[in-house]
Amino acid sequence: MARIICDVDGVLANFVGGVAELIGRPLVAKQWGFIERDLTPNEQKMVKLVLKRGAFWRGLAGLPGAARGVAELRFQGHDVIFATSPWASCREWWYERVSWLERRMSAARAECVAIVRKELLEGDAFIDDRPENVEAWIAAHPDKHAYLFTVSYNVGAAVLRHPRVHPFDWSEVKVGRLLRRLAK
Repeated sequence: MARIICDVDGVLANFVGGVAELIGRPLVAKQWGFIERDLTPNEQKMVKLVLKRGAFWRGLAGLPGAARGVAELRFQGHDVIFATSPWASCREWWYERVSWLERRMSAARAECVAIVRKELLEGDAFIDDRPENVEAWIAAHPDKHAYLFTVSYNVGAAVLRHPRVHPFDWSEVKVGRLLRRLAK
């Protein structure tokens, strides 16, 4: 069956929601790098301080439908590899990230990879919320399919014009489309 490379923050874990909880107000991230662009200087200082602590990463909520969608992909016999960019300022980040994936996604430690350049990973499909990551992965794997997880900061991304890049969320309809493409 297929190997699916899946990003974590913004695809499985509600990073933006976790930051909104910290600052105590609703937050709609308008662009990648929203901490520097959408928060006040005081909010930025507080958030950057909290992101250094493992408790933030441990407490992130999962995005709606993510655990069910991952379970469905596995039920269909696919391997899911969790590829996540490390948060360098947090010493406990890797331990907390793997623990979160074990609890929330029933991941095995061997299925978790900390990597910045995700295009280096081999797979049959790739799911990420950052357009630049999707663009780099599809350039390295032109015969495969990539899925841009739809969030407020990537709507209308140019990479969606690529014939092998598809918009994605964890709705049953979209998971079904992903499974059908993998079956071809």
